[in-house]
Amino acid sequence: MHQKEDYLERLTDRERKVCAAIAERFTSREIADLLFVSSNTVKSHVASTLGKFEVHSRGEVARPGRRRSRVCSSIGALSPSRP
Repeated sequence: MHQKEDYLERLTDRERKVCAAIAERFTSREIADLLFVSSNTVKSHVASTLGKFEVHSRGEVARPGRRRSRVCSSIGALSPSRP
C-alpha cells in the first residue's frame, strides 16, 4: 500500500496542480485556463497523473474517500473557488 508521500513524489509540479484541480472537479478547459496552457496539454498531464496513480479515470482520483483523492485534495486549491 502506498503512502501519501509516495504518490506526491511521483508527480511533477504541474501534475500536482492538475491533480488538485481534478480533486476540485475542474474540467480540462477550466484547468487549461487557470494554467495558461492548451486543453491538450492538460489532457496529457491528466493521462500522466492517472498512470502514476495506476487508475483509469479522473473520477477515481476525484472520488471522496479514495486515497488518491485525499492526496490530490491535500495539495491545496489551484485558484480561488469557482462561483
